[in-house]
Amino acid sequence: MRKSVLCFSRSYLAVLCPTLGEMDVNRDYYYIVQSDQEERTVTEKGGKVVMNISRLIKENIHSDNLKWEEPDDFRSLTDFNWSPVLSDRYLIEFSVKEREKIAAALFKGISELFNTHKFDFLLSEPVALFTTHVLYYFCLKNGTQPKFFNPCYFPGYFYFTNSISDRMPYSLNESRKEKLSNEVLEKINSFGMGIIEDKSGPSYHFQFLGKNKPNYFNQRKGSAPPITNTTFKVKLIQVVRVLRAFGYNKLFPILSDFQVAGSLSEHVFYLKCLIASKRGYDKLPVEYEKGALLYPLHYEPEASLLYYGLPYFNQIDLIEVILRMLPKGHVLYMKEHPNQFGALKAKKWLDLRKKYGNVKFIYGRESGRKLMKNVNSIVTINSTAGLDAAIIGKRVFVLGEVFYKKFPGIQAVNALNDLGLYLKNLRSDQHNENHFDGIINGLADIVRQSYPGNPGPSFDLYSEENLKNILFAIDSEFV
Repeated sequence: MRKSVLCFSRSYLAVLCPTLGEMDVNRDYYYIVQSDQEERTVTEKGGKVVMNISRLIKENIHSDNLKWEEPDDFRSLTDFNWSPVLSDRYLIEFSVKEREKIAAALFKGISELFNTHKFDFLLSEPVALFTTHVLYYFCLKNGTQPKFFNPCYFPGYFYFTNSISDRMPYSLNESRKEKLSNEVLEKINSFGMGIIEDKSGPSYHFQFLGKNKPNYFNQRKGSAPPITNTTFKVKLIQVVRVLRAFGYNKLFPILSDFQVAGSLSEHVFYLKCLIASKRGYDKLPVEYEKGALLYPLHYEPEASLLYYGLPYFNQIDLIEVILRMLPKGHVLYMKEHPNQFGALKAKKWLDLRKKYGNVKFIYGRESGRKLMKNVNSIVTINSTAGLDAAIIGKRVFVLGEVFYKKFPGIQAVNALNDLGLYLKNLRSDQHNENHFDGIINGLADIVRQSYPGNPGPSFDLYSEENLKNILFAIDSEFV
């Protein structure tokens, strides 16, 4: 009997998922889309849309009988002890009345969808959205297997997770745990050495972009990595995005795409980052500082904070706690995300720097690896910069959930107060340790449970080889 796959096809997945559906002769694909434009994109490829979220909201938002009530088993079943509504990056921007109406409409629509259809699998990104959360809930209620794409830290591989709050690979295919070839092991080792030498890294990092140049429209389709640059054209496009979000926000629910309407403050923040001056940042340390700690600032908003980083979703509150923990004479370096340079120019951060004399701000396009080499240790919620630092030989304190949490050289911090115990001896301890081989073995174990290919935005996303690799993974797991 043919298996059925429900795809949450928002953003670039409105192109990728129906492309895979066209290629897959063994399964039937159904699509949830965010907007009318995404529905047109899917149907043009022959896909069957079973839910248009914008249309669902428009048809239900004025219903007096609609009220959001969180099911009693929602948190226990999804193993997530926070409000699914308040954890959504867009719903939080609406009034209490509006957000609960939207939540109720979404819950009702997804409930009816699962009542009228039998889905064997859910395919999606693990994004911090109420819709994803509700889909996950109904998967667990109805025996549907959730499959979330996750890029592997080692480029060119990806894996599936089966939970909205777990970042570890989950595979039903035991053959994925077989030994890797010597060629792949050598490539992983070389990649690790490249981290130390600052010659290798993720494709979304500007330093490892290569000769190809992404543009906004290719990025929206997923055919270019989400790399931000500072050209006038990029700034102008961001102004247009702010104006678009403003229009949707003021005309909601006439324009019923609540995710665009709820993205106004997010897009204003992105624009402020783009136009922020490079002046006023601190310089990279030129030599090793024994009393220095590094915190790599997370990109905001993202699932790494809202789902995998709980309870530390508010970075400024966390940083203030760390600054109060640091002994006298110690310093905290904060470095912006390379694709969100300008973030530390926000008033809240500048006020923090005035308040405390032991914090320094590093511009996002400076070399994070050079900075790592001249500090004692790194503290992070769950940034992959933490794994970079561990490979370089630094001790890393991890506060959130991340795939490398149990690797050698990583100190998992289960309670924030425990971090203070570690930091009080920061200067007296030397934390330049060589855990390279153990970390590479841990990374190889992740790759062992992964598949060749990359379902994330990249220049090669729609290449024949990459699409075949993704489809091979689906054939292996969606059985």
